[in-house]
Amino acid sequence: MIAAALAAGSLAVPLAAAPSSAADGDCVTSVRTYVWEPYKVSNIAAPRVLHKYMDWAPKSGTADSMIDTLATANVKGTSKVFTGGGNGIIYEATLNGQVNAFKDNTATGGSLLTPVKTYSLNWSQAARIVTNGTYILVLASDGTMDVYEQSAPASGNGTLTKVGSTTSGDTREMADADDVWMAGNGLSWLKSGTIKKASLLVLSGKPKVLYPSEVATGVNASQAWSPGAGVVNTQTTTSDPDTTGQIGKYATGPWTQLDGEVRSGIVGDVMADAGPCLADPADDLQPYFATPPDETGGGEAVDAPEDPAQT
Repeated sequence: MIAAALAAGSLAVPLAAAPSSAADGDCVTSVRTYVWEPYKVSNIAAPRVLHKYMDWAPKSGTADSMIDTLATANVKGTSKVFTGGGNGIIYEATLNGQVNAFKDNTATGGSLLTPVKTYSLNWSQAARIVTNGTYILVLASDGTMDVYEQSAPASGNGTLTKVGSTTSGDTREMADADDVWMAGNGLSWLKSGTIKKASLLVLSGKPKVLYPSEVATGVNASQAWSPGAGVVNTQTTTSDPDTTGQIGKYATGPWTQLDGEVRSGIVGDVMADAGPCLADPADDLQPYFATPPDETGGGEAVDAPEDPAQT
């Protein structure tokens, strides 16, 4: 078991975890996954903790493969937080009409929320905000979807330009859904136990949501998200603190359970920095955070490379 190996010290555990940059176009063998934990006090103005996990072997998953990196940061509880695209960029839409872009630099010893750029955009009233790195979709409560393009998705410091808006029955469903997420140009949503998917197409400033279809019904989940195309993770919550926050992993074509419990006890708003595509790591490769293991399987006692395989 991964957790037992971690406890025994047989796995290399540097500072923090996540996948290789999506900019290289390679499939990733781990995916940054963030949990925005519930309020610890009753004051809604208080901050909430953003907690980083690593979804190891995201394409198939095994027990304990959602690994706690121990990296955390505080985010204003009145903000909205979203990520996607596989480059470690995290956005915060604040109540006072700003959008802050951050870079997750924990894999190289830096901060989970390293400031990159602040945009003067008021998305505080959005019902949902999701991104695939290049496009940011801002859903209003009436189903209007405003689409913005990030000119520098790898760094998060480019220009955010509104390319258009669209409204349809699908976008209205998304605005009222239990959860919405993106992986590449795939757009998915969970509503009352049913998962649907569609494709986002942007041509000449005219965004469209096309080819909607039903992925699964009868899904027992309060949240869902995708680490990458072809896989969906779900979260089940209960009133029992010993069983709540169970994470399951499913393949989408066709809908098949890969592992019913890759971890439990994950409570809060979960979001994945979904990569361009997913791959399974080699069978003999141990989970690692910043420094790749050497040929003996142990962690190398060297500084993390500038562009590590898992950053």
